[in-house]
Amino acid sequence: MCLTVLSVTGALTGGVVWAADGAAGAAPSEPSIESAQKQCACDSDAARVDGADEANALEPGSNAARVAFGTAQTADFGRTAVGSNATREVPILNIGPDPVTVTDATIEGDDADAFTVTDGPVSSIEPGETEHVTVVFSPDRDGTHRATLRLERATGLLATADLTGTGVTPDIEVDREQLQFANVTDQTVAETFTLTNNGTAPLTVDALRIVGPDRAAFEPAASGPFTIEPGQSREVPVRFTQSEPAARFATMHILSDDPEQPQRNLWLTNTPTVARVSPSHIKTDRTHVNASVVDAEPNATQSLNISWPATRDDTVAIDALSYTPERGGEFSINVTKRDAQFEGAPAFEPADGTEEVAFVSMDSTIANEDLRDVTITFRVRQDQLAGDEAPDDVALYTHQNGQWIELPTTLVDESRTHYFFETESPGLLDFATGIKQANFRIDDAAVSVTEISAGESVDVVVRVTNVGGADGTYTVRLIRDDTVVDQRELSIAATGSRQTILTESFDNPGTYELYVNDHLVGNITVHGSADGLTDLAFTARSPA
Repeated sequence: MCLTVLSVTGALTGGVVWAADGAAGAAPSEPSIESAQKQCACDSDAARVDGADEANALEPGSNAARVAFGTAQTADFGRTAVGSNATREVPILNIGPDPVTVTDATIEGDDADAFTVTDGPVSSIEPGETEHVTVVFSPDRDGTHRATLRLERATGLLATADLTGTGVTPDIEVDREQLQFANVTDQTVAETFTLTNNGTAPLTVDALRIVGPDRAAFEPAASGPFTIEPGQSREVPVRFTQSEPAARFATMHILSDDPEQPQRNLWLTNTPTVARVSPSHIKTDRTHVNASVVDAEPNATQSLNISWPATRDDTVAIDALSYTPERGGEFSINVTKRDAQFEGAPAFEPADGTEEVAFVSMDSTIANEDLRDVTITFRVRQDQLAGDEAPDDVALYTHQNGQWIELPTTLVDESRTHYFFETESPGLLDFATGIKQANFRIDDAAVSVTEISAGESVDVVVRVTNVGGADGTYTVRLIRDDTVVDQRELSIAATGSRQTILTESFDNPGTYELYVNDHLVGNITVHGSADGLTDLAFTARSPA
């Protein structure tokens, strides 16, 4: 037997093939179009299009290839921004005389990871009916992505379709790293920088945000958001005004949707001093930020903002450093944050039970003896505080002479996710961030009498001390026979004490054990009547 191909739609590697058994005279009821007739090659098991691969084999007895991907063999997803996705419904048309069962739909090729089949395989397609396979394109890089969609049936490959899509990205360029303004007073001067989009997708500049203690002296002409098309540029003027002469320092955060550089920094000053802060470098167990200062002006207070998008969701992050160098010139600062202690530091075990959150190490090429007025701004994520803990419970420590010393901190701001604190430091040192805990101790629990008559009650006097570093609430429970019979909730300030009285009455004779929480207070003997009482005594039993 040899089949004669009546027509081929699309490429031979994946086209729609209709063929007829010339000897039997069988032919499809509706021939395909778009290609001239081709001759089939025959072997003992199947017939296939001459020059095509085995994927286009026609089973003996078939009079048509049964599946077509609509009118085209390629699904083009077009231009899609890296980090986003595009969805296409790929049509599957059964052009044969019998139902077709598709058992699997898979994607193969070098860029297969960029494409995903999001629904299950089409179970059955009746003759003349069309079903769809949903494919999502999610590019992870710039440029063209190619893959192949394969449809399988129980006996093997049914058909294929080419998938193509182009990943596009914005690419921000800032033409300078600093703007240095004339040191004028009571007038406004301006400097301009240029933003360019070197990418293949529109660049959205979300904000031009100025940070630092001198931020009020600087103002951009446009604060965002705005869009720059591929290959285009935009000039942005920045104005500087001061009413009193002083050295001014600030940093502009240029925030955009560039996936590689979501933040670019622009240093703003009216002095020769220039500071550059590198993007944060994140490793498995730590985060690094490096800063370099050139032409530092001696005895002029400077501020460095070192926050980056990658660190802004950290449990703890250093946002800014302020300091006054007593010598000029150049120096560098490295800030490293990690969750575990640094080697060589003393064990973090404060007497008040403060729990560690994170550790920060600062190394600098300028000696601490050459710095004064060091102020650190740091953030702590709110979910690190339990329900009864407050921002006042956050503490910063540094170690000196083998001991951790607490530094006074001030809450200066809060966002939806973080609290922001400032602290004055003796230098650029190693630090530990902790959260103070309430820690309660029952100092005394005494029962008024140990023998009573049925129907009478006893009082238990309880004294509790909060030996922790944070205010808290403690519940004192009087327990008899594993049942709580009385309780009080005590709010106790850090290092403070409270006293309360718990009471229990007894109706039946017997001997009973009384506990306050897990501390045995004493045994109470209950007699049937007052006449049976002997040797009434007051005992004070402290908890074991």
